[in-house]
Amino acid sequence: MSVQNTQLGAAAIGAGLKDCKSIFFVGIGGIHMSSLASITHSRGWRVGGSDTVKKDLTERLEAEGIEVMYAPIDEYYVHIDLMVCMLAEKLCAVCLDTTAPEIVKWLEGRGIEIVPVGFRETMALGCNVVALGGDRVLSTTAAPDLNSRLRSLGFTVFDPDASQFQLAGGGVHCMCQPLRRDPA
Repeated sequence: MSVQNTQLGAAAIGAGLKDCKSIFFVGIGGIHMSSLASITHSRGWRVGGSDTVKKDLTERLEAEGIEVMYAPIDEYYVHIDLMVCMLAEKLCAVCLDTTAPEIVKWLEGRGIEIVPVGFRETMALGCNVVALGGDRVLSTTAAPDLNSRLRSLGFTVFDPDASQFQLAGGGVHCMCQPLRRDPA
């Protein structure tokens, strides 16, 4: 499971983790993610994460036994999920043109199969997808090659034209962050 938004609250996150065995935190060295990583690790989950550079918080997590992968982000991207994005438990979309070979080796070393995504598609936010579970992925028309590869692997791919939203700089993954509302 990938926990990418801390706005949910502890109860909702706990419910989402009920059947989960391991958790991977993107940006694990941030103050919020490092706290969540430490708490979930102390409660028995297998925890790991990535960050761009080693810092005090990541060193503290490593001392607790949490694995941290240092993954530099290519200059063309703002976030790592524009070049590396989990599609299923053992399947990951990766732009091999811009992702460091040691990151690819690290993923493969964990039994994760790589689905290559071309640089052009990633620049159109084509790797910024949402894994919906059950071999279903929310993508966009901006990733025709990735969508074709996923369909050939048996995935159901939902690929609406999101180009007008993408003009603002965000992909479908960015648009799926939960909203918090007051009860009516």
